[in-house]
Amino acid sequence: MNTTEQRRVLFLDDDRGRADCFRRNHRNRQDLKIVWVETSLEAILCFKEHHWDIVMLDHDLGELGNSSGLNPGCGMDVVDWMVDNLTGDVPKPELVVVHSWNPTRAPEMEARLRDQGFNVVRVPFRHDMKLS
Repeated sequence: MNTTEQRRVLFLDDDRGRADCFRRNHRNRQDLKIVWVETSLEAILCFKEHHWDIVMLDHDLGELGNSSGLNPGCGMDVVDWMVDNLTGDVPKPELVVVHSWNPTRAPEMEARLRDQGFNVVRVPFRHDMKLS
């Protein structure tokens, strides 16, 4: 990455309040471009269009009544896609943060990514969450 380029951050969460909070916490970070998506399909489509330096993943993505009108899927759908498609010469994100509070699925997401060589951490979402 060129030092003058922005690092691309993909933020998957169905909660607009969390997305807004995360953006506010990074409002002075000119080195970050944060893109929020609500569904697993939207996240996968983003991967098909761009390389992402940092990926933030929630697991539980709410109901069909979200603002996109799409089936929200879940964060594990994105993990499965990443494991199947970000292989070989395709660059992986430098960091994946599983920010889900789901006590069962979040550790499974983390383990699946780690087992496939991704740099992953699990940090349940907090309103003061910031990237270093």
